[in-house]
Amino acid sequence: AQSQSRASDINIGWDGDQSGPTVSSQSPIMHSIEAYFKMVNDAGGVSGHHVNLLERDDAYSPATELSIVKSLISDDHVPVIMGLGQSSGFGSVLPVLTQNQTIGFMTQATVKAASNPFQPWIFEGNCNYSDQGDVALAYEMKHLKLKNLNGLKVGIASIAVASGTEWDQNMTARITALGGTPVHETLPAVLTDASVQVQDLISNKVAFVLEHHSISGGIAFVKAADQ
Repeated sequence: AQSQSRASDINIGWDGDQSGPTVSSQSPIMHSIEAYFKMVNDAGGVSGHHVNLLERDDAYSPATELSIVKSLISDDHVPVIMGLGQSSGFGSVLPVLTQNQTIGFMTQATVKAASNPFQPWIFEGNCNYSDQGDVALAYEMKHLKLKNLNGLKVGIASIAVASGTEWDQNMTARITALGGTPVHETLPAVLTDASVQVQDLISNKVAFVLEHHSISGGIAFVKAADQ
């Protein structure tokens, strides 16, 4: 984080969740960026310029994220904003980045709109959730030696934000096309126990579950399933 900036410094913005429900997922990514910037600065910086990471907490609020992005651009004049881990706020942030020709580097949440159609000011730290879901479904079908899903029920558990909606929609289309029946479970962003959702999936006798949440939410879901 920045303490005292010099005129010759390079300031890079970071917006993300430091105090909300996905802090367990987003903070480790932020810390890895901090570690890399420290390594760069210890080696002399970038062409002699010290690199600062200006960290801002949006507490997983789309409105706060938008305000922070605007401030980092207009007040701090950063050329790049990293993080941007709130999928539900992406639609509001995108035009601001594009209009100001500021690079947005999404290091966690990546919805389809980040890459389709092509966005010249957006870089991604991972492929979008729909692509991840396609890989997950193919992997599990190979694991269970399934050529199709005829007669099978498949659970879709997803966080109640934009990325979860995209996950559910994409998985529903894929499962249905393969002859299966999707069983939907919506998981709150703050998920400490998923016993109700897991019991519902068990009662529906699903063959397997495709789940999308933060690290802490995923752990809560797996613990409930393990019980």
